[in-house]
Amino acid sequence: MRIGLALPGYDSDSSAPTTLARLAEYAMQAEQLGYDSVWLADHFWVEREHGRREAGHDPLVTLAYIAARVPRIQLGTLVVCNSFRHAGQLAREAAALADASSGRFILGLGSGWHEPEYKAFGLPFTEKVGRLAETLEALPGLLRGERITLSGRHLQLRDANVIVSSPPPPIWIAASGPRMLQLTAHYADGWNAAWFGADPSPFRRRVEELWAVMDAYGRPRDAIEISAGLFVVPGPQGNGVSAKALCGDVDEIARGLHAYQKAGAQHVVLSLGTVPFRLQEPSFIEAVARAFGRSDAGLGAGT
Repeated sequence: MRIGLALPGYDSDSSAPTTLARLAEYAMQAEQLGYDSVWLADHFWVEREHGRREAGHDPLVTLAYIAARVPRIQLGTLVVCNSFRHAGQLAREAAALADASSGRFILGLGSGWHEPEYKAFGLPFTEKVGRLAETLEALPGLLRGERITLSGRHLQLRDANVIVSSPPPPIWIAASGPRMLQLTAHYADGWNAAWFGADPSPFRRRVEELWAVMDAYGRPRDAIEISAGLFVVPGPQGNGVSAKALCGDVDEIARGLHAYQKAGAQHVVLSLGTVPFRLQEPSFIEAVARAFGRSDAGLGAGT
């Protein structure tokens, strides 16, 4: 099972956005400690408690910066919001990043969900899944360098193509619900469900839902890489944290990760805290990494 790290939009010890240089340092540290991948979210901002807005820099630009500085670790988006970019521009940026990263980039894609940022920037919040469906109809061919014509309700292309100089990145979809799972079964190379804690049974139910749709489409179950987003907080924690996150010492975390592997996860993305893409404490990156090679739990990063 591969193990990834969710990179934070904000530094834990301040209200300032995490700089690109700091994100590259986190990615280098993760690579050196044995993590297999690092991931960025895609929001203008998300409103948190007390009206606080949290986000980060553009994920594709940021991953290009990291790719130039960190040589081996996989780089992914969890996930690019389809509403924020025209399919042609998304293909153009993703193709460039696939080349810049020497094939390490994973294009995670979703329909979008946070209505306040849509309202703030005048973006249509309706028919988000329909818009994503049309993007997915065009995007794989664009990423292969093909000329695409599409007359959709939301997307029109006429003999359109983008420059491609490397193999296309795998497309992952973050999905729940019948129509999104259908799109995943039809188009995706990978799938993500998030966010979960110590109990893997909700994730297992989601995996079985996806497999049922894949079976109906006649697609082999091993054709899509299965991933889970987890909250992880090392050390003993109170009930409020332990109800949301996988907590405990190195052995407990190792056993918890292995439980997700048994539940069907081939890749887990760890958000080290109880809020997505917020790093509760930088020391957690190393603390959690100690769990990767615990042979008694049957877990090893990259296996």
